Amino acid sequence: MQLRFYGGSYAKAFNSISDEYKAIIIEHCPDIMEASAQLGYYIAKKYSSMMMYQKTPFDEWRKTRIGYYQHAWEISNEKAKTLADIHKRRFRIYDLDHIVPISYGFKNKIPAELIGSIENLRIIPHKENFEKNAKLTADSLDVINRWISGGLIKASES
Repeated sequence: MQLRFYGGSYAKAFNSISDEYKAIIIEHCPDIMEASAQLGYYIAKKYSSMMMYQKTPFDEWRKTRIGYYQHAWEISNEKAKTLADIHKRRFRIYDLDHIVPISYGFKNKIPAELIGSIENLRIIPHKENFEKNAKLTADSLDVINRWISGGLIKASES
């Protein structure tokens, strides 16, 4: 309700609730901070003394995940330069698609180098990429099976 009232501003919405509720949200809903880096930054900056911040396994997982995503995208952007249709890539027209999604790679401990490899990249229409999101498709399974048969990953990793 607050979020709608404040026009989608997480910071304003969060600031509008009582300190008691803020503490509850911070303690029990780490996924809220995960959902919006902006909100997490705002909470950490403004309420760090209230939070008595300590590292948790969730924090380590999050740090590792962010690093994985960044590394996969760095590799992807470098490799994408060699794609035949790279000139089509435009905001909301054509997107760079990871056939096997980055999120799947992270969850299944597939090396970021494979996720960012040219074999796993293609240029597709934005709408198609948006609808696909992080889902596995028949093409995804084909790529995973090639990686398994080529000995690049173990069947247990996928």
